This record gives sequence, C-alpha cells and structure tokens, in this order.
Amino acid sequence: MWESVSETKTEFYIVNKSASYRLKGGSLVYALMISLLVSLVLVGLIMLVHYQRMLQEKLYHQELSQDNVFSAINLALGQEKPLPWQAQSLLFESPVDSFLAQSSAWGLYGLTYVRAKHGQAQSENIALWGSVAEGAMQSALILRGSNRALKLVGEAKIEGIAWLPQSGVQKGQINREFYRGKELIYGEIKSNRSLPELISYEHLGSLSQRLKKIQADTMGINTHLDIWEQDTIQSAWKDETLEIHFWRDVLLDKKVIKGKVLIQAGKSIYVSANNSLEHTLLFAPVIIIEEGFEGRIQAFATDSIVVGKGAKLGYPSSVVVAGKSKDSPGMLNIYPEAIIEGAVINDPGLAGNQFLAETYTRIYPKAEIRGQMILRGAVDHRGMVKGNLLADRFMVKTISGVYTDHLKDGIISWKDLSENFSGGVYLQSPGGYRVIEWLDKSEKGNGDKEI
Repeated sequence: MWESVSETKTEFYIVNKSASYRLKGGSLVYALMISLLVSLVLVGLIMLVHYQRMLQEKLYHQELSQDNVFSAINLALGQEKPLPWQAQSLLFESPVDSFLAQSSAWGLYGLTYVRAKHGQAQSENIALWGSVAEGAMQSALILRGSNRALKLVGEAKIEGIAWLPQSGVQKGQINREFYRGKELIYGEIKSNRSLPELISYEHLGSLSQRLKKIQADTMGINTHLDIWEQDTIQSAWKDETLEIHFWRDVLLDKKVIKGKVLIQAGKSIYVSANNSLEHTLLFAPVIIIEEGFEGRIQAFATDSIVVGKGAKLGYPSSVVVAGKSKDSPGMLNIYPEAIIEGAVINDPGLAGNQFLAETYTRIYPKAEIRGQMILRGAVDHRGMVKGNLLADRFMVKTISGVYTDHLKDGIISWKDLSENFSGGVYLQSPGGYRVIEWLDKSEKGNGDKEI
C-alpha cells in the first residue's frame, strides 16, 4: 500500500517539472518575438525620420534655389541697360549659389529667363517685365507738339497733372456745344517748356529693325506652313521664338496660340473673334482686330491698325503703329467699347523715321485704354484713358469741319490707373523695372495682379 502511494507522488512530480520546462521555453520565444518586433519598429522609425530629414533638406535646398531665381531676376532688372543682357555667375559670393540669366525684348516688354542653383538643387523661371513710370510720366496729359491753347468741349475731363503750352487751356465750342466741366483741369498745370526727354526706343533695337524690314518689304517666303495647319500652336518660353511668316495676307481664325510665337505677314493680318491668343506677337503693314475679339496680343503695324468694337486686349497687350511716309503715315482707329490694357503707340520714330504731320489716331466714344499712350501727329480722342497720354496735338473732325487743338468729350485720368501697372521698355528715365507675370505658372510673383 505505501509503495503504491510513493510511486504516484513521484510520477506527479516528474509531470509538473516537465510542464515547468515547457512554460519557460514558450515565454522565451514570445519575448524574442516581441523584441524583434520592437526592433523592426524602431528601425522603421529611424529610417522614416532619416527620410523625412533628407526630404526636408531637399525641399529646403529647392526653396533656396527658387529664392536664387528671384535674386537673379532682381539683378537683371537692376541693370542700367537691361536689354539685351546675359550673365552667368555666383550669387552672394557663395560657391553653392549660382545663376544663368538671359534678357531680351518680347515686343515692347522685357523677357528674362533664369536658371539658378543651390548645391545640387536647381530651379528655373521666365519673367515678363516692364518699366515703372516716374516723374513727368506720372501725369495725365503731356501735350508737346502745339503752342496753341488747348480748348475743351462737351464732357472732356483731365484729372491729374497736365503739361501744356504757355497759352494754357480754355473753354471751347463746336457747333454750339460748350464745355460743361466746373474746372478746366482737375489737377495741376505745368509748362511743357521744362519737360525733359521722356521716350527712348534704344532698348528696342531688334523691334525697330523688324519694323524697318517690313517697311522695306523684305519679308522673304512662307515658313512653317505645316505648323500653321494645326488648330493649337504652342512654343515653350525657354525655346527659340517660333516665327511663322506669310508672304502676303493671313487670316487668324479658330486658332489657339500660346507661348513664344510670332506671326508676320507681308500685307495684312486679320484677327477674328474666335481665336484664343496668349502673348502672341503680330507684325504686318495692316492689322485688323475683329469686333468682339478677346486675348493678350502685341500688334505692330507699319501702315494702320483697327481695333474693332468691343474687342478686349488684356494686360499686358500692345497696339503699335510706326508709319514710314506721307502715303503711309500711321493710322490707328480704336472703335467704341474696345478695351486695351497696356501700351498704345502711334509713332514713326519707333522704326527710325522722321515725324509725320499726317500721323492720325482716333479713339471713339466708349473706347477705353488702361495704360500709356504715346501718340504723334493728330489725336481725335472721345473715349476714356485711364493712365497717361502723350500727344502732339488734338483735333476734332465733324461733318461741319476740322477743329484743331480741341478735345471733345475725351477723358484722361491718371488716378484711375492701377498702381500695379508697368509699361513697356521705352521710358527714358524709368523708376525701375518690375515683373508683370511669371510665365512658368508653377511660380508666381508680385506682378501677378490685375490692373
């Protein structure tokens, strides 16, 4: 009996001891698995933190390279002679900061391409820029070609500084219609005898040469007609200009044109309303912009330009006529409800020609120009100028006759021009240069504002 009990206890002890060994071994495996999992998580976190640091450092260097782009643009715009200009150099005397910049004219404005680096990071952009008005160019009216008094008729109104001949300004009358304003000038009157030279085309030499060639009828042959057959035509801003030439006339119809594209015709260009044009340059002796067209263009003609009723040329656009002779003195007609934001010039001097008394500009009622106007010869202004107007003389044509030195119903208001406005690169003494638009849409500058 006692032997049986002793054997049972011994077996029980042996069984429990075996279970104890199994329990200790399982705990060790479990602990090792937890340790391995924790180690993997820690390694992952360390790698993630390291990757984030690398990414942040890369983004930081990229931001610094973008800052270098803006620094290089400021350097380009700070040149005494900004066009043409190119440079490749270090920035801030730092071996890790460098840039390459190239500036050229795009119509009346400046175009600067910049590629900048900070270490291995690189950024690039293209800026379209213009000049800031200063001094006398911050006036409403500069009348410089007549010594006779300016006569105001009807709803004519001048707000701002007016540079006038010594004979000043008077109330006028045309066909029993008198001046209805309370004051002659809503601002200050200054004598035009003390005016310095305000306009210079020296920075626009390539533009002047092209206009001279058009006047000389040295156009050559048709080019890129295969590209012209496409509905959409686009050229990158950092590439060479895509120039499409036509021997005689061209109809711009149902086209989408963007980027660095220039269209030139030997006789005329007709721009229909159903086009989409962005920053396109147009060159021809005669340019007609159809009623209702909307887009941003720079149109240059050597004979005449017509801006049709209700056409809207967005900022920064240009309408430029440079006449060459008495047979082709330069004629510009801006029809009712047309809006031009930018620069309007009718001046034979842009093509290196002498003053022509026959040069003529007519601004119809309800037409509106927001920007700067430089007009030689005679001006019949009955619309609205929000900005400033440089003119030789005013005249009014009616059924009953021609009235020289008269301004009828035309309004000129400097105060209504946006402070963000920058004109073309044609000022003798600008108050600096400013970016109008960053053409690489991935970047935006202070110039991206409506006027």
